[in-house]
Amino acid sequence: MDPLDKCLRTLSVAIRESSQSAIFLCERTVDEYLNAFPDVHSKAGAIGELESALNADRQTASGHQLQFVNTIHDYLAKRRHELQ
Repeated sequence: MDPLDKCLRTLSVAIRESSQSAIFLCERTVDEYLNAFPDVHSKAGAIGELESALNADRQTASGHQLQFVNTIHDYLAKRRHELQ
């Protein structure tokens, strides 16, 4: 399975659940996804792909799910900053 698809499947389940306990799972999933890429440039591109893919969830989410998607985006921004 493609690393992006695998990551998105896990994140999708976590977003539907939108529980506080799923945040750690999302962070770990994002980290595993990024570890599939060999260098900083590739990891930065992978973050961009993941952000783009999650924007559909952001546009259709509301309430707790929207907050949860925003938390994932915040984590991606943190990881992007760490790469700089």
